[in-house]
Amino acid sequence: MTRVKGFTLVELMVVIALLTIIATVAIPSLSTLMRDNRTEAQAEELNALLQYARSEAVTRKTPTEVTVDTSNGEVEVKSGGTLLRTSTINLDHSTLSVSVASVGYYPNGTANTPDFQALLC
Repeated sequence: MTRVKGFTLVELMVVIALLTIIATVAIPSLSTLMRDNRTEAQAEELNALLQYARSEAVTRKTPTEVTVDTSNGEVEVKSGGTLLRTSTINLDHSTLSVSVASVGYYPNGTANTPDFQALLC
């Protein structure tokens, strides 16, 4: 009697059923992870703009201001009336709230609003 190598139909159906169960559990958590990563990346971008404004104030020895528009997510960095950098935070799946609409940095690197808070969820 010769033995044929391969898989039976039952074995293939069991594997497909297991893969379906794993995918059903994994896909929702994967989409949540992706959404959370996008929000975290945007928060890091906002933090980077604040750090950039601070460093430009020290480098240029002029006050620098960061303006945050929470209605459309636009963030602008200005120094002496000159626009240095802009960025837009995607508010499709997240909300942005700030304690004040703008925060400035003095030439020594200190903020004119020390209790500035931004919340991005």
